[in-house]
Amino acid sequence: MYETLDPLTHLVLTHLKIKKKIKNLVRKSAKPLQQIVKRLSELEINKVIAPNLKEEEVALYDEHYSGPTYKIVGKQYKSMKFKFWKLGRTKPNNCVYLNDQSIVIIENFVKRNNAQLFIVGRKFENVSDLYTFPINSSQLGIYVVRQLRNLDVWALSDINCKGFIIPSFISPDSFVVSPLLAHNHGLVCILSKFTSLASCIVL
Repeated sequence: MYETLDPLTHLVLTHLKIKKKIKNLVRKSAKPLQQIVKRLSELEINKVIAPNLKEEEVALYDEHYSGPTYKIVGKQYKSMKFKFWKLGRTKPNNCVYLNDQSIVIIENFVKRNNAQLFIVGRKFENVSDLYTFPINSSQLGIYVVRQLRNLDVWALSDINCKGFIIPSFISPDSFVVSPLLAHNHGLVCILSKFTSLASCIVL
């Protein structure tokens, strides 16, 4: 029903597609190679790594009874670990990005009797760009956040990635949040575009 492409035609079409993608990375005539490298770096950084969390692969630690539970009935835990990720109720492990890019501070982990796991926490109300030049920082997942909402609850599957949060220089009640982008034997590298430095913390 459909005509099969010969290898040469397929190769030519593939080359044209790649050429078009490369051309789209260049926005002006000066220093095209540097532009391509920069755009590819931005695209790679912008891929917030979804962990594909599976509840059977999560280890829970430090059972407690102090809440909050937000009306969820089940066993409570202070921390959890998934592969290279460690999440907890305290800094530096209590910040996560949700799939809708909301940013949440974790206050508890609750596991129902049916084994379904929830995080209890608070979402930041105000989220804005840290900078807007040369691109909006939100394109890299970097935000200035402030003002936590009321307590809420989310399923484990709602978590997209772990966040790194530090106090902001903009105002006393604000913070800068960045996604954790790379994991290597417990070493987490945070690419901080606003300082042009790589900050590293050991989990």
